[in-house]
Amino acid sequence: MQKLEIIIEAVELKRVLRILDECSVRGYSILPNVMGRGNKGGIRSGGDLSDILKNVLVVTVDEPDIIVRVVQRVNALLTDYSGIMIISEVTLYE
Repeated sequence: MQKLEIIIEAVELKRVLRILDECSVRGYSILPNVMGRGNKGGIRSGGDLSDILKNVLVVTVDEPDIIVRVVQRVNALLTDYSGIMIISEVTLYE
């Protein structure tokens, strides 16, 4: 199993969730308003009035072939919006 962590601008969350659904992921968790410092420096956080400059973390665990499909599709969003994806090998206990 693989865990995929997607940190992306909140304005793109609906598109990411649509991709997850279209790729038939089993489930996911969303952590809103993620703050941090990236390779461009500075701590990034959004304002209180909109999703502009806010980041969201989406986490899913699934089979490698599904994760690959999601990464390919989400990667297209990262050409226009900031974000990163992290893939880890995991053992799932249910």
